[in-house]
Amino acid sequence: MKDNITKKRLLMNKIFTCFGLLLLISCLCLAIYDYILEQKAINASATIISLEYDNNKTKATVRYKVEDQTYEQKIYLPKGDNSSVKDQTKIKYDLNNPNKLINNNHEILIAICILVSLFILLFNLPKFIINTKDKSRINKLYKKGSYLTATITDVFVDNNGKKYKKTLPYKLRCKYLNPANKTEYVFESKDTFVNPKDIMTKYNINSIIVLIDKNKPSNYYVDLDSLVPQIKIIDPTAFLSHKADAPNNQTDVK
Repeated sequence: MKDNITKKRLLMNKIFTCFGLLLLISCLCLAIYDYILEQKAINASATIISLEYDNNKTKATVRYKVEDQTYEQKIYLPKGDNSSVKDQTKIKYDLNNPNKLINNNHEILIAICILVSLFILLFNLPKFIINTKDKSRINKLYKKGSYLTATITDVFVDNNGKKYKKTLPYKLRCKYLNPANKTEYVFESKDTFVNPKDIMTKYNINSIIVLIDKNKPSNYYVDLDSLVPQIKIIDPTAFLSHKADAPNNQTDVK
């Protein structure tokens, strides 16, 4: 039973969760990279010898001296910096390579990205974990659980379900009477945006397969896909081959 809305939600949840995790990991890697650079960074003052203006950015050519060697490099001045030629500005150069300036001032960027990633994960990671555990649980029921044929008793709108474009999902309720001890079990399906009544009417169905853990009856799964009859697909190659050979095996009747 194709419930494209639910599948789309699960897919988007996976995408956002992965994006949030990748963003968080990237932020941590950038923070580590900045820390490593800081260990070999030397703070110094440089003299501005010229200024250029490019797309609302100020590029300055600076001159600084390390021991007896003089170096010149170009840097972008921070927004709001009104420094002029011959003013002093702060720089960092590489301890092992004074000709290389170090820019590890990513604190604001890192902070913003971490907040964004945590916000994304806050809304998506818990659901992702729940969905992953539930999928694993259902797979175990398929492999080791017992299969019951339960009678469908009701199809109703789940008023507590999560809406999609102001539309509430459906739920299916069914029951099974254990012939051994005459105990009646009631099961409910997961939310679906496909109305099971439509399928039941189309295929004249009033029962459904339920997978259940016989040691723990509360652990079950109502298999909505079992509402759709399983059709055996014929191999078209074998079928056409058989048709092609048929005339040779027949005797003409006059």
